[in-house]
Amino acid sequence: MPIGVRRARILAVDDQAPVLRVLERMLQAHDVVCVESAREALERIERGELFDLILSDVMMPGMSGLDFYEALLGRDPDLARRIVFLSGGAVTESAEAFLRSVPNALLAKPFTLATLLQKVEECLAGDNELPMFRRLGARGI
Repeated sequence: MPIGVRRARILAVDDQAPVLRVLERMLQAHDVVCVESAREALERIERGELFDLILSDVMMPGMSGLDFYEALLGRDPDLARRIVFLSGGAVTESAEAFLRSVPNALLAKPFTLATLLQKVEECLAGDNELPMFRRLGARGI
């Protein structure tokens, strides 16, 4: 793991189990929690689970990644800021407009290991206020 990047707790949200398995393997240097719905992700956060970063698919049945972002923004704006959206390209015009309007990163599927790791490292590097590290007294995992 590059200097300055800590082991983080990452929540991966995607309705496709194979995508979650790939993310878990690609991010093996981190603790990855995988869920197949945005509702389950939101429930875990509401129960008090802490995450340093969230990778969320944009288009999912039930609650989309965009709806998840909006719900999280009302509860924890700092965590909503740390969502990286994942998109397979099949998005509506309103979803495209939404993604242009928020500051969050977007990774287009399929992405390479290098691209994913770079985006995760960018999001984690230098952030001394990540929830897991505040809880652990900045001693790391």
